[in-house]
Amino acid sequence: MWLRRVLAPYARNPWLAYSALAVSMLGLLWWAPTPALRRPLGLVVIAALLALGLEMLRRQMRREHPDATPEQAAQRRREWLDRTRERSQAWVDRLRQPAPAAAVISQVPDSRLDRLERLARLRDTGVLDANEFEQEKRRLLQADGVPTPTPAG
Repeated sequence: MWLRRVLAPYARNPWLAYSALAVSMLGLLWWAPTPALRRPLGLVVIAALLALGLEMLRRQMRREHPDATPEQAAQRRREWLDRTRERSQAWVDRLRQPAPAAAVISQVPDSRLDRLERLARLRDTGVLDANEFEQEKRRLLQADGVPTPTPAG
């Protein structure tokens, strides 16, 4: 149904419809996928059946879409292209946006962060006191090559 609606403005013009059929028939004749297309009688029968089918299809399209014009088809095509461009531009814009910091952190597994969180939980539960926590944190950060500030005082 969608294809008939799209082709209806062009199928109304018999010259255009039968020219497309002739080009298709030339392609079939050149390709000759079946033995029937290599024989003159088979070629005539197939051409007649295709012409009859095309005429029936043209009549059906005229009944379904009596007011179809090439201008309307061109307008629908432009609108479709505009929507497609907008969607693709939105997709490109989403790809170009930097990921939020939280997403970047969650995507990169960081064992150092896990170890620091574990130390903080041990301090919060009372297993480590503040001094032990600071020593372990400093040792952990120095082992990873991160400079740690010395406590003032």
